[in-house]
Amino acid sequence: MNVTRYKPKVKRAPRKSALRAARKRTQIELREKNFADEALNSLPGLYYLIDDQGRFLRWNKNFETVSGYSSEEISRLSPTDFFDGPEKEIIAERIRQVFQTGAASVEADFVAKDRSRTPYLFTGKRVQIDRKPCLSGMGIDITERKRIERELRESELTYRSLFENMLNGFAYCRMLYENGQPQDFIYLAVNDAFETQTGLKNVVGRRVTEVIPGIREADSRLFELYGRVAMTGQPERFEVFVESLQQWFSISAYCPKPEHFVAVFDIITERRRAAATLRESEEKLSAIFEGALDGILV
Repeated sequence: MNVTRYKPKVKRAPRKSALRAARKRTQIELREKNFADEALNSLPGLYYLIDDQGRFLRWNKNFETVSGYSSEEISRLSPTDFFDGPEKEIIAERIRQVFQTGAASVEADFVAKDRSRTPYLFTGKRVQIDRKPCLSGMGIDITERKRIERELRESELTYRSLFENMLNGFAYCRMLYENGQPQDFIYLAVNDAFETQTGLKNVVGRRVTEVIPGIREADSRLFELYGRVAMTGQPERFEVFVESLQQWFSISAYCPKPEHFVAVFDIITERRRAAATLRESEEKLSAIFEGALDGILV
């Protein structure tokens, strides 16, 4: 009887080619990780990766620099720990929104370890990491933008105060042309002095031919002057008698943008009358001097 002896299988050592392939894969993965780390660390803003439990999984060096916390400290903190007051709950709500809807953003003050505050725009997007939902986001420093917005608000307040309190009448208008000829213009903004001097009210958004019927025919020169300023962009100063208002105006007009003009004006009717009266008086006095038979010495 033939007896077949059992021969235990001997585990062969991995082939050199398999070892080389595994080593190469490890090197590639390491290079990819290093590249990703370098890319994240080169970002000017804050990068963060958060799981659905509110734990930090990853962040860039800038996050550590701005926050003032070490890597070990950040790993023990939650996202809301970097905010104060009502903004804590706002940030928590935005994080919930990301996991529910896929994306969200918010502006808030980022509070560092030394309690310094910096305004940031935070964005977040839901991503899948190892089949688990996570939040990947960025924080962009908006200090400069906030400064510009503040200066613009202050500038607008200054302009509005000047605009409302200036003694000159002010009108900002858009000229309407037909075949290159000015036909009408629309009041876009006027100040209180405009209404006080002209007596015209509720003109914003309306055409001048609607506000003052017949003005185009009665005051064609005024249309010509405003139309030239709006067309050429060259400012002009002039005095004109507006027939439809029966008033003399001293006007300074300039063009802030194509087909628009600003008119800053004063009513000078009384000054013109006084000048005319003075001329008449001088002419009469001159006639008396010239026609006198006796010698006159002044």
